[in-house]
Amino acid sequence: MSIDEVSIKGKPEKPEGIYTKYVAQCGVLVRDMVPITVAEWNQPKKANIGAKYLEQRIKDTLWDSMLASFSLPADLPQKRKDKVKEWTLSKMAQQFNNWKKSLWKKYAKKPPNFTGHLVKIKDDWAEFVAYKKSAVAVARSTQNKLNAKKKKYHHRLGSGGYKTALPKWEAYENELRQKGIRPQTDDWPDRSKFWLFAHGAVLDPDTGLIVAQGKWKKRITRVVKKLKDAIAQVKAGTYVPDREDDELSLALGNKEHWG
Repeated sequence: MSIDEVSIKGKPEKPEGIYTKYVAQCGVLVRDMVPITVAEWNQPKKANIGAKYLEQRIKDTLWDSMLASFSLPADLPQKRKDKVKEWTLSKMAQQFNNWKKSLWKKYAKKPPNFTGHLVKIKDDWAEFVAYKKSAVAVARSTQNKLNAKKKKYHHRLGSGGYKTALPKWEAYENELRQKGIRPQTDDWPDRSKFWLFAHGAVLDPDTGLIVAQGKWKKRITRVVKKLKDAIAQVKAGTYVPDREDDELSLALGNKEHWG
């Protein structure tokens, strides 16, 4: 499957519908190739005793597997290809963590029957459960809950979360483009604009400009202003974002730590 265009962040954008297919394949590969006994996608500077982390060779294999299904533009510069790889692996990390959370939520009290697509996790289940119940995992879960209580902004998504919201947001942006209206978020990083949409921002149907709504209207308006400044700095080359300190982190005033 050919990818015709990617964003500066490395996200596949054209042809239409390629993003959804690409992300779906990311999910398929991590469920198929990454053992659920892997505690975290990236190993922190201070590793947790007893925790497994994903080896670089497996990440490289995942990337090679994506290239076996999707072809990048022939004239794409190497730096942009590296961005696509970085974006892809970060998306895979999200898919992998969501997969494990879903498994634990459904089967923490009673193991699955290990039929169908769950057959592959049968041999790893006992170790997976042992780690989830370990002191290290419990302590981390407790800390995450404490961090969540400190969160200033809470998204307004339903039970489907980002998974069901993303296609709707992308479809709406495309509708505006087809009408000749350029969304203000057109060249914004996915994480930044999707965070805004999740917390109450919408795009004006006549102008395409960001409009803050709901309970967090005033706060979101401030974040939008700071995001515009951060994105302008990136374009000017005065600020270089990375995974843990990107435009959204700068606008919110805190670093985001990826799993």
